Order: sequence, then C-alpha cells, then structure tokens
Amino acid sequence: MFNSNSDLKCEILSPAGGYDAMVAAFNAGADAVYVGGDKFGARANANNFSKEELLKSIDYAHLHNRKIYLTINTLLKENEISNELMDYLMPYYNAGLDAVIVQDIGVITLIRKYFPELPIHCSTQMTITGAEFAMELKKLGVTRVVTPRELSYSEINNIYKATSLEIESFVHGALCYCYSGQCLLSSVIGGRSGNRGRCAQPCRLPYSIEKEHINEKYLLSPKDMCTLTNLPKILQCGVYSLKIEGRMKKPEYVAAVTAIYRKYVDMYLENPSDYHVEEKDLNILKDIYNRGGFTTGFYDKQNGADMMAIDRPNHSGVNVCKVNMAKKGSITIKPEIELNDGDILEVLNTDIKDLTLKNSVKKGETVELYHKYALPNAIGQRVIRTRNNKLIKEILEKYLFNEKGEYIEPEIKLNIVCTIKKDIPIELVILDDNIEVKVCGDIPYVAQNKPLSKEDVIKQINKTGGTPFRFENIIVDIEDGLFVPVKHLNEIRRNALLEYTNKRILPYKDRRKLENIDIAYDTNNKTQNEIKLNCLITTYEQFECTVKEDSVNGIYIEMPAFDILHIEKMIEEAHNAHKLLYLALPYIFRDRAKRYYVEIFDKLDSWNADGYLFRNLESYFYLKNSGLIKDKDIIFDSNVYSFNNADIDYYKKIGAHCITASYESNHNELKRLDTSFMEMNLYGYIPVMYSAGCVKKTINKCDCSSKTAPGITVLKDRLKNNISVLNYCRYCYNVIYNTLPLNLDGCIEEISNLGFASYRINFVTEDSCKCNEILSRITQSLEGRKFLSDKGQFTKGHFKRGVN
Repeated sequence: MFNSNSDLKCEILSPAGGYDAMVAAFNAGADAVYVGGDKFGARANANNFSKEELLKSIDYAHLHNRKIYLTINTLLKENEISNELMDYLMPYYNAGLDAVIVQDIGVITLIRKYFPELPIHCSTQMTITGAEFAMELKKLGVTRVVTPRELSYSEINNIYKATSLEIESFVHGALCYCYSGQCLLSSVIGGRSGNRGRCAQPCRLPYSIEKEHINEKYLLSPKDMCTLTNLPKILQCGVYSLKIEGRMKKPEYVAAVTAIYRKYVDMYLENPSDYHVEEKDLNILKDIYNRGGFTTGFYDKQNGADMMAIDRPNHSGVNVCKVNMAKKGSITIKPEIELNDGDILEVLNTDIKDLTLKNSVKKGETVELYHKYALPNAIGQRVIRTRNNKLIKEILEKYLFNEKGEYIEPEIKLNIVCTIKKDIPIELVILDDNIEVKVCGDIPYVAQNKPLSKEDVIKQINKTGGTPFRFENIIVDIEDGLFVPVKHLNEIRRNALLEYTNKRILPYKDRRKLENIDIAYDTNNKTQNEIKLNCLITTYEQFECTVKEDSVNGIYIEMPAFDILHIEKMIEEAHNAHKLLYLALPYIFRDRAKRYYVEIFDKLDSWNADGYLFRNLESYFYLKNSGLIKDKDIIFDSNVYSFNNADIDYYKKIGAHCITASYESNHNELKRLDTSFMEMNLYGYIPVMYSAGCVKKTINKCDCSSKTAPGITVLKDRLKNNISVLNYCRYCYNVIYNTLPLNLDGCIEEISNLGFASYRINFVTEDSCKCNEILSRITQSLEGRKFLSDKGQFTKGHFKRGVN
C-alpha cells in the first residue's frame, strides 16, 4: 500500500461516498478524498457522511498526512444561507477541514469573509471555461479551480499559466453530456435538480430522431472516461490534482481505480521517459466499470460519435463469448476468459440478466448454464460479465477489510527510544522526521525474581495491534536488575501514541475559532414597478414581430444565430423604433468564441448596442478586460445563477445592472430575494442543456459548414415528445430545450407583487404567427387580463413547485 510522499508533484483525488470508500481510497494510494456531508452536496443520494463520521474522518486523514475536501457544490437558497450554512461549516472548519468545493458564487464570498483560513476550490459546476473568470476567482481568494471535463489541454494550460492556481481535472469516471452546472433537464422533467444534488440522469434514457430513422438510442449518454494513456499530457499542461469521479460508486470501485492511477502516476514521476500502460490494468478498469468501453474524454477532441455509449447507458462489463446453444431454461457457452464462482453474466438482447455462476469456469471450457427465463432467442448473442467476483473480493481484502473483518489502515512507521533507569521514571520517546514526543511513566521496581530484559521490553512495547502504528526501530536503554509491570509498559505506550496522534493532528486545527455568525438581508420592500417587457429573439422573423410591438421595451439579439450584417441592421431598426437593443452572447464561451470576438472587436466597439446579455462570467470578464462594455447595460441571464442575496450582492459589485431570475426558484423563494434588481422570464422554451457534445456529430451527420444560423435537430423522448436541439456550429455547442414552453401569463398577479424590474419573453423556434400570439397574450396579461391555462401546451415550470 501507498506511503505518503511529501514531495508529490501532483495529487490523486478520489471520491468517497461513505466511510468505507474513504478508507479504501487512502489504502489504495489517494492523497485526498472529496466527500459530502448531510447537506449541500451534489450527490445527495450518496451514502454521505454524518457529522460524527466527517469529524472522525478529518482526524483520520490528517493522522495519515492525507486531506479531506468537503463538497458544498450546490446552489444554496436564501434560507439556507441565512440559517444553515455557517452552523453547518463551523465544526468542520474548527476541526481542520482541508478545503471546501463550492459551486455558488455567493457562497464563495461568504466563506472567504467568515472562514478566512479555509481553502476554497471552485467546483466544475461553476463552468470555468477560461482564464478571465479564473483570475476573478483568484481575487476572491479561491485557491483551486476544478475545470470542466470539456476543456482541452491548451485551455487548461492557459488557465494555469494566467493564474498559477492549483488545477484539478477529472481523469476517470462518468462524463455528463451537459456542461456541469448548466443542466436543468432532470429538474424540469421531474423536479430533481442537478444544481441541488438530485439529478435523475434523464440523459441516460433512450431518444429517437425520426428524420434520421434512429430509434431508441442513448444519444445523450457518453462513455466513461479513462485517461491512463494520456496522463503525462494532462500533468504537463498544469494539472495538479487528478480527480476520479464516483461518489455514488462502491468502495471496491474506488479502491481499484485509485490503485491503478497511483501506480501510473508514480511510474511517470519516477521515470517520465519510461511511461507505458499495461493492457491488464486497462482490463481491470473495464471489469470494475465501463460504459461501452472508455473514451479519453474531451482532452483531445471537441466531441464525436466514438465518445458516446449509444447502445447501452450502464455497465458494459467485459466480453465473455457468444452463446453456442440455447434451450428452455439453459444456454451453453465456451468462455474466452476465465470465469469465477459468484461472477454475474448477462446475455445481450435477451432477458437473461443477473445470471450468477455457482462454480468457476476455465477459459475454453464448454459449460451449460441454467436460468429461469423462457426459451430465448439467444444463439449467437454476446455474453458479458458485469461482476468479476474474484476481483472484487481481492480488492476488498487488500484495501478495506482484513481477515478479521476489521478496517485495514495505512501503517505509520515510527522510531522509539525507551529508557528504564533506577529511581527515575520510565521515559518513552517517539519520533519521526518532524515530530518528537516524550512521555514519562512510573519509577521501575528493583526485581525480586526475574529482572526485565531488553527483549521483554521490545516485545511489550511492540504490541500496537488495533492501531496504525508500527515501530521500525526500538532502542531500549535499561539497567540490570529492574522490573516494570506489563500494565505500566502498556500504559506508557498508549499515552505516548495518544500524544503523538494529537501532535500530528492539532496543527491542522490551529485556526482562529469562530462562532455565532449571523447573515441577514432586508428584502421586504417589494413594490410594483413600471412594466418593462423585453424579448429575446433567435430569428429575423421573430425580430420583425417584436420590433413592431409597442409594448416591447428592449430586444435581446441571440448573437450566435446571426451574421454581422444582420446584427448591424437590427440595431439600427430597433433604435429607429425607439427600443433598446442588447447583444446576447454565447451560452458557452471558450477559445473558439474568443477567436471570433477578437475578429469583431472593432464592430462591437462601433455598434451602438445598449448593452449585453451575458450567459457566463467568462464572457463578461473577457469583454470587460477588453474595454468593450464601458457605458453599456450589463444583464446576466438565468444560468448565471442568482439563488440567494449573496449572489445578487456579488453581481451588483462587479457592475451588473440587472440579473435574470433562476428558472428553479419558486414564488416563495423569490420573495426573499432583491427582485428590484431582477428580470423575470414569463414565456419561452427553457434551455435545459448546454453541451459540447453534438447530436449531429453523434449520428455522423455533422454539417458544420453552417457558421451562422444554428441548425435544428429534433429528438423524441420515450413519450414521443419533441425536444428541439439547436446546433451552434460557429462555437460548436448544442442547446437542448424543454418539450413545452414556459408560460406564466396566468400567474401575472402574483409575479407583479414580487417587484421585478422587468419581464422577458424568449423566442427560440416560434414563427411570426406564434410570436404575435404570445406577445398579445403576455401584453394583455400584464395589463390585467386573466387567461385560463391551456393544458398540454405550456408549463409553469418551477414557479409554483420549486426544487428541493
């Protein structure tokens, strides 16, 4: 097992969904683990740690020179900020917690203010796609950035070079189809929000594309990532922490993956020129869990069909053979690999699943296996192994439990000096490279019968069973003719080890102790403001409808959907119609987008647009640092989340004029926020995913020659609902929309009492007829006319229900 190396040039960071997984990870070689407590973690359905377990785990990690990072990687509601966050963090901070992993920008500002000595790592949920936003986070006191899985080597390296922050990047495990933190699919479908740690993974369900004659394929389900072969390139681009995904995974998975990455990190650090990956280790990783094989992820490419597990969304196991014969109640196979008793097999394209072997089967041995299913059409079908029972037992025995069923614990090797002199208290000195502990016991007796020998002392002092301590060198200085009772030797050893343990742990707790932090915001001044209605448009047809509508105050142009000439024309037409004109920037802002904006800087500077609608903080700081947003109105869209007043305070401080209310906040939660600074979406198809993956690329129908107007792909879910996917080729990302549009015209009275600064209509695929209908309907609603809900045509989203 791995012994900690203080000269590490990188960190292996493993997931721990519970105490067992933490122990397994450390035994297998993890330098740190990330865990969730009983609140605010993005894996709310994991086993997670109770308060007592987490405090115990922090001490355990520090005793072994390892680290614990706590996930607070969800968006926090106002009542959680005011009533729960500080009390929740306090005991862990005082116990020496090594860092928190945070998604919410408001939470970052509060933790930095009230817990000044607690390192903050920015979660991948923050979608930090470039150096501009990362530099701002460094100013806020952040010490580490967890990059999105979608970034390339060069993009990661740019963040590292610009900021010198620690970089943490995923190297193994599940990939999300959507940029982390930018997904509302689970939330909108069933109220289980990924931003609140409760994602139901609807991306792992089958979808169809009727136009392409593709039926029931897992088009949004990526393969798992494995980066053993490109670990050197990842480390060379500035990544410090190699993150393994899997807080929902079992301890054996965590241990197996950690141990293999430990092996190859050490191989690279010891001799970079001799780095090579053995096939047997890749096979172990496949055996323990894979989805349709592995992909190296987005490090080397933007997207592609070979990154997707379109035929199966779960564990694909390893190939065993094909079925030779089949009859009612049995199949005959001749495995191409050795099988073990307890292994679980599955025959693809049949009902034969979870077939557990009662005996081992040798490679090439013909065997008949019995099952409970009716005669299947199984001949020629592929057999896979989904559980390697022998491998799992070996992993657990090596990294988690010994033969007595007790936890295996990494050894701590120490040196000890025991001095036993006449008329002087026994002295025990324990030391390592950094710590020295000296403990005194009772005065030894003069021996009446058999005096104590050096060997007797060594034997007794060496009884450290039940602890992680092992004495490498024991020096005993004892005078002849003395005797010490066994219980005295045991007691002085226990006292010395206890003091050593405390000395090893206490430095982590050397922080200014905090208590009774009170956070409160006054948001009682809700007043009805003058009605201001804005519209976002994606096509010129929609623009023509909105620019003629007297009730529309301002228009947001979806910049990625238009070429420069169209934009110039629309700015002029909007101003001629006495309307404000805002440029809506891309939802995802990476190197490809930056290169484009460098080309049009002069245009942006010369256009007389009234402001910008930003969908991410990277694009905001990029344009701000380029000097292009001076004297312009700054509006942040709904996916620049404003879940609480700490978020709102931050956006005000950096220069925002308005922010858009989150789709996931309900009526009662919005009451607690400073809505006088907010715009409320009243109508529109809700964007539920922003993805680097491309549906067209997945089905090998990429037509990226379309550089301006986005292409449209229509998916169908299992209920035959249409799901529009806009393919923005210029920036190479997709936006996936909900099946039904949001329409809150029936809730206008409640909404108007909340005191919003303005309201918005979002047009995506609507034609002019639909645009005019919606404009008329919303306008009349704002003027006081009430509408009955059109069942089946619209959704009220989360305005009534919210998310847990």
